[in-house]
Amino acid sequence: MKKSSILSAVVLVIASLFTACGRQGPVPPLDETPPTVSSTIPANGTVNVPVYLPGGILITFSKKMDDSTINDQTITLADGQNGVPGLVTYTYTTGVPTAVFTPSSSLNPTTLYKITVDINVKDSYGIPMAAPYLCSFGTGTVQDTIPPTVVSTTPRNGDIGVMPNAALSVTFSEPVDSQTISFIMSTGSTTIPCTMSYSGGTTAIFTPKNILASTIPYTATVSAGVKDLAGNPMPNSYIWSFVTSAAPDTTPPGVIATTPQAGATNVAMNIAPSITFSEPVDQQTISFILSTGSTTIPCTMSYSGTTAIFTPLNILASTTSYTATVSAGVKDLAGNAMSNSYIWSFTTGTAIDTTLPIVAATTPTVGAAGVAVNTAPSVTFSEPVDPTTITFTLSGGGATLPCTMSYSGVTAIFKPSSNLKKNTLYTARVSAGVRDLAGNAMPNDYFWSFTTSKN
Repeated sequence: MKKSSILSAVVLVIASLFTACGRQGPVPPLDETPPTVSSTIPANGTVNVPVYLPGGILITFSKKMDDSTINDQTITLADGQNGVPGLVTYTYTTGVPTAVFTPSSSLNPTTLYKITVDINVKDSYGIPMAAPYLCSFGTGTVQDTIPPTVVSTTPRNGDIGVMPNAALSVTFSEPVDSQTISFIMSTGSTTIPCTMSYSGGTTAIFTPKNILASTIPYTATVSAGVKDLAGNPMPNSYIWSFVTSAAPDTTPPGVIATTPQAGATNVAMNIAPSITFSEPVDQQTISFILSTGSTTIPCTMSYSGTTAIFTPLNILASTTSYTATVSAGVKDLAGNAMSNSYIWSFTTGTAIDTTLPIVAATTPTVGAAGVAVNTAPSVTFSEPVDPTTITFTLSGGGATLPCTMSYSGVTAIFKPSSNLKKNTLYTARVSAGVRDLAGNAMPNDYFWSFTTSKN
């Protein structure tokens, strides 16, 4: 046989092998990072959880999962030594990989429950979790009968100069069933198509499919009927308006504050690190790592307004240096990405924080008179708190006035949906249960009153 014939035959065999491998062999994974649990609802350590959870327990993963590995054997709920029967499902309909454990019946009151996600849960490339995920929550004594409300929006009602390429966000007073959220955005008689993302927590983001028109008024509506995880529906629609600016937003978000501060020492061992951004961001783009040496500390995340809180699953070690990292790529609601990672360190002390947060100051002050009717009351706490635990009520003139909240540092601002009435006595209340970043709760309601001006 001629050399050329032999060479052609060898080439043909090699080509056929490559073709066979391409047709039948395994495709190497594009991402070899093990999946993790990003968050749960109820969150780890939550108390007074309703005993009736028709929306189920939500478990959000860091990446798309293999739904065949998500079942009642790999995700379990237990009361002590007793397993709780339930249905496990997996959804990826909005691009958020979420497992839902729906108990077969109501949970027991005043009981500690443990959620376990074992390492047989795998991502879409077949990569298993590196370690089991464990978290717990406690039920309350009575069934939840309080409906959810809208506590804040981005943009806020009445804002002008809103970037036309920005998405909108709505933060509820508690976690809700995303399937019950109905949102409409319009200008005049034209409805603006939007997509929604909701990855647990309390915030939903609505992204217009096209950039909005410049210098145009828009109205946004969250329809009545949004249900919390106990099935209570929001009784009224929430409507707000804003006006766009002439130019799109091209400024990426940045980090403006952290707790603990960079270089802090003697930090309480039960601290939950937090980070405040320069503007609202898409919480699904936040990637956080807390580590000491080569050891990574598992954390769950909650997000509200511009602040993300990362709660370690266990109390931190004493007199130990920790490094916290928020990875580059965090996007604002216009899609601008943070170009660099933000890294800071702190050192724990030997004590656990047991000091309860209190209200240190208010605006208007207690008993103030002649308050402007366009005032937005604010509350300053004695220390940073978890904004998702703040419940505020403003009433006067025989009615309760809806407000939206913004929070930064230690101050929460509550913007009424309309101007206050003239010459009217108003009473403001911050409900008990506001928690600091160590989990300590304000034990009592805080009330104060003020009177608006006559003109």
